[in-house]
Amino acid sequence: ITYQQYLVKDIHLIKSLWERLNEIHSRVSPDFGERYANTTFEKRSQKLLEKAEDEIRITCAKDEEQVIGYCVSTVNVEDATGDLESIYVDPSYRRMGIGEALMDDSKTWMFRNGCHRITLGVSVGNESVIEFYKKAGFHPRLIELEYKES
Repeated sequence: ITYQQYLVKDIHLIKSLWERLNEIHSRVSPDFGERYANTTFEKRSQKLLEKAEDEIRITCAKDEEQVIGYCVSTVNVEDATGDLESIYVDPSYRRMGIGEALMDDSKTWMFRNGCHRITLGVSVGNESVIEFYKKAGFHPRLIELEYKES
């Protein structure tokens, strides 16, 4: 397994894996599944590109030439915060330390770029990933609720 950083223009390399993650979110989210289902990679990429005016890092894990995992992180220079925007590892490559390596790379990059606070979001319904994040040093701080018309 090799790891490589890519430029924003190369974000298309993670499209198929991002779509698999988004499909999971659309399936497991009890209240907002349709929002995930209606979010395209192009829409999400555009939001990340808008954030890229600060700093963005795209790291991919590869087996030969196949991308089998990725992590996208951003740094907001103004308030010295980092956001782990998205991370995913193909299920057949899990429990091999790939997610941890991607996470460590991103945290190191964010701290090197002056971040004093790093956050990430976990979609409701996907709580099974919380233990993975706890092992990486992340802990629940707040629960954010969003109004949804019934």
